[in-house]
Amino acid sequence: MLIWRRTKPLTETRIMDRNEILAGAEEAFFKALLAGYAGEGDGEARKEKSATGQITMTCEIGDFKVVDRYYITPNTNRSAGTTTISFKGQVIWYMSYLGFYDERAIDLLKQTLRMAYRGKLFNGGRGMEWLKSDTMAYTNQIERRSFCDFKGREEVKDSRSGELLGYHEYAGLSLI
Repeated sequence: MLIWRRTKPLTETRIMDRNEILAGAEEAFFKALLAGYAGEGDGEARKEKSATGQITMTCEIGDFKVVDRYYITPNTNRSAGTTTISFKGQVIWYMSYLGFYDERAIDLLKQTLRMAYRGKLFNGGRGMEWLKSDTMAYTNQIERRSFCDFKGREEVKDSRSGELLGYHEYAGLSLI
């Protein structure tokens, strides 16, 4: 798929191929997610919370727009979400995730997400393959790893008892 892109105002136009667009999308993914849920102020993103429990983070980086929507409720620790990336107004990439996380697991989850995103390691769009703290262990079982087609399951367990403290199943793909 070829998409026209103006590289200089009104003087030069060139064609970006699929691989260039997806490389830009992957770069935008890491920057945007660090600006959102996983980050500690690493960039600028607009965040909106609705009365229904939907939280939407939007980050625009050049011709790319990353929208991360996730849903939580006050009555459970379950969550679900989607991340989409658009290029010049056309959605080109999609990811979904769902599961639950106990409050005790959130810091370790955010830590592993930050590590992967800062290192620009695409592990199914989630955290490192494994990470341990003194009391918990994070694992990411990746079935398919490509930015263009991925699927897996991440978990956080209590290191001593083996109790499952949370998981997300995730999947996604390029739409171009």
